[in-house]
Amino acid sequence: MGIKKNIRYCKNYWLVYSFVFALFIGLCLHWVWLGQSSFNSQGDDFRQHYNALLYIGRWYRQIVKNVLVNGKLEIPLYEWNLGYGSDIITTFSYYGIADPFYVLSAIVPAIYTEYLFWILIVLRSYCMGIFFSMYCLYKGNSKFSTLVGSILYVCCGFNLGPAFHQIIFQSGLIWVPLIFLGIEKIFKENKIGLYVISTVMLICSSIYFYYMTVFAVIIYCMTYVLSDHYSLKRVGKYVLMFLIISIISLLLTAFITLPVVLSLVSNDRAVFAYSIPILYDMNYYLRLPALMFSLGDINSLYLGFSPIAVMALALLFIKQKDKSLRMLSAISIIFILIPWFGHFFNGKSFVCNRWSFLLAFLIAYITVRMVPECLNVTEKEYKKLIYLWTVYFVYCLLIKENRNIVVMTAMALGYLFIVTVLFGPRINMFIKKLFIVLWIYLGIFNIIEGGISSTSRIKLGTAFEEMTVKNPVRLLKCINDREYWRTDQSSDALKRYNQSLYLGVPSTEYYWSMSTPSVLQFFRDVESSNNIGAMASGVDNRQYLENFLGVKYYLTRTGGGVPYGFQEFICEGQVDGIDYSIYKNIYRGNLIRFFSSKIARDEYILLPVEKRQEILLQAAVSSESKHDDNIQYKSESIPFSLQNANGVKLENDKFIVENDGATVELLLNNKVTSGELYIILENIQFSGVNPYKGLIEDVSWKDKKRIDYWNDFLQYIQWKQRDAIQINIMVNGATKSISHLTPQNKYGYGRDSYICNMGYFSDMASNTIKLTFPIIGEYSYSDLRVVLQPLDNLTMYDENMYDMIWQRNDIVMNGMHSTVKLEKDGYIQFAIPYSKGWSVYVDGEKRFLEQSSTLFMGMDMEKGEHIIELSYVSPGLKEGIIITFYTALIGCIWWIINSLKAGVREDG
Repeated sequence: MGIKKNIRYCKNYWLVYSFVFALFIGLCLHWVWLGQSSFNSQGDDFRQHYNALLYIGRWYRQIVKNVLVNGKLEIPLYEWNLGYGSDIITTFSYYGIADPFYVLSAIVPAIYTEYLFWILIVLRSYCMGIFFSMYCLYKGNSKFSTLVGSILYVCCGFNLGPAFHQIIFQSGLIWVPLIFLGIEKIFKENKIGLYVISTVMLICSSIYFYYMTVFAVIIYCMTYVLSDHYSLKRVGKYVLMFLIISIISLLLTAFITLPVVLSLVSNDRAVFAYSIPILYDMNYYLRLPALMFSLGDINSLYLGFSPIAVMALALLFIKQKDKSLRMLSAISIIFILIPWFGHFFNGKSFVCNRWSFLLAFLIAYITVRMVPECLNVTEKEYKKLIYLWTVYFVYCLLIKENRNIVVMTAMALGYLFIVTVLFGPRINMFIKKLFIVLWIYLGIFNIIEGGISSTSRIKLGTAFEEMTVKNPVRLLKCINDREYWRTDQSSDALKRYNQSLYLGVPSTEYYWSMSTPSVLQFFRDVESSNNIGAMASGVDNRQYLENFLGVKYYLTRTGGGVPYGFQEFICEGQVDGIDYSIYKNIYRGNLIRFFSSKIARDEYILLPVEKRQEILLQAAVSSESKHDDNIQYKSESIPFSLQNANGVKLENDKFIVENDGATVELLLNNKVTSGELYIILENIQFSGVNPYKGLIEDVSWKDKKRIDYWNDFLQYIQWKQRDAIQINIMVNGATKSISHLTPQNKYGYGRDSYICNMGYFSDMASNTIKLTFPIIGEYSYSDLRVVLQPLDNLTMYDENMYDMIWQRNDIVMNGMHSTVKLEKDGYIQFAIPYSKGWSVYVDGEKRFLEQSSTLFMGMDMEKGEHIIELSYVSPGLKEGIIITFYTALIGCIWWIINSLKAGVREDG
């Protein structure tokens, strides 16, 4: 009997969803026809998610090859070409390395991975709708209502917007319906299997979206109690039950969760204190209602629904139906209105409302519940609804940003729905249902039309070519250099971020949401120009840092400038019609360098930034309390005076900029000779000025047209403080910029001090430096310095680091084998980012590796010849695998015992 019931149940949701799938395919084809299925050439879809899928496919194939060809299970855990070198598991956990759907990338050739990307979007959306249908039918909803909700769920703004290009964003939408269905089965049938399996699948797909779902599960269960489904006496039982089940799910996925959690705990971005406002700016609240009908977002709040869904939400409160849904709706509104919840749901990081994928589920299910009510509306309820819709319409008309074709079309569709469905008692019920589906489809079509992007896109079918053949980094593949090296590039040679990974070229650029913690710490120490923690594009050509990082080659457009030290021309080539050249650093760079001196980090961090970078090539920064009097400081501050302020008021440690584009000049008192010239600004703070303030305060309502005053007033209350500023610096006709992200900017990681390299000068023609401020406001700082960094000692530092050591290094999977010979006792430093996952054996004896000079790792070493073996294992991976294995084993034993007991009872 149970088998027949399950077969009938399966037939129901497959029948319901067949139309949804056909509709979604139609929308996808429409999207392709509009050219939107191709990648944005500078978007995260191409730079990160497609790139990651390419790499994950190769990673899977490498594992299979190791098993079938090499006869051993060896999993690549460390990628030398991932940024400065990084952990594979933790970096790509965000991009779905354990996602069950991504296993398909193992059997798809790299050249066709672009098509797999779009196939996965459709396949995952199909599963999304199937699982949503299963939930709705289990809850006793009709097939037609389930059909309507499935259409809305699959075609919500979250799926058609960010998830349509950043594929891993679909993870929450796919598994949440099954998780909630699992909860229902626990409450009603005491069966935990579905909840555990669906939770495990979500964790493997995305720990990030699982984190947000945990709180949704808590709230979901609480509404059962508060809406009188269960008595308070049973609360303790269910709290304990869900706690145990959730722990089991986490233990089953410990192989992925433990390494990721350990990485997050040590990540510099995770410990940064973000600025969390009490309320959002007024512009957020004014534009919020119109977001219901568009693919746009504010603070990553993605809504985008057909007007029918908004009607259903209104009817939910008008009819006073379903107390639990009204409670969940009220809670969601609070979450939307208060920034702290966006901060909390985003892992207590910057304010981000990506939890709105849960809101998509709620709105779709409310529609499912209210569709029967739409077919049975009283005259009183009809009047209330048309009144509310008119108020909504007038509000959108009053706000300039909301007066667009998408919102107005949505409003018109809403009125058509009211007339044809709610106010059509004599219309045949079948015709009404057709109208409901029609208006839903047109609403979704309206959302898609409004979301068409005009950005530069990569032609469909050419993504792999763009990643490889048309990538200027491929020119570096011709370099035959046995020693390990890194490359830097000019800004015009950086076609896009992460351009080096798939080609296997070690680089100084990257753009990944999970970064190596020691890299971020290093950028803060040396006040690098990289003000976004997840993104780096080099070190501003500062030669001290280039040498410290082991940068050996420089890629630039032919005829462009080349930094000091990169004087040896290697080759040139043409890529996509543009000529590029490669130059080699005259200073050596290798994986191991020798230091005879060490300095304590406590002392190092207190020094000015220009002295810190000088230390890096002379001594290892260690945790030991040591001071070295042999360290030389060659940098010198050049005194200057401020003059020719145009639109700028000068106060102590403050520039008050009165108009956009204002300028001020720094007149140098000493002549600049031979060295890199730095402009250093420390502890920058910015306070903007509302340009509409004067228009509101100085001009009364009577002095101008009401509509003009209203528009000015709206602009005044919508104005918000800039969260990113720029200061342009010009020396001898060359311009560079300092870009600063204020504490309110969600992408920063606590940077407020910067050093800007204006280039190498042997004899500077002009003795003035011009600062330009593009935005009005107050720019305060604790220190402004002009520093000259002589480079004549670099040859000596290079000799000290490499003449005392002979080395031969062989990079192997998850490690490195080296033979070194030291001329004297000293300290060796590996140019590999520090991680607790590394272990080292010297002549067969295990040694301790310490974090050295913030970024790298090192240890003391005795004179003579030694064999060094470095090996890497993702921190927490071994322990996680053991926990997963024993949890699964215990679970299987428990299941077998229960099955045997059930069999005995049936026989009895």
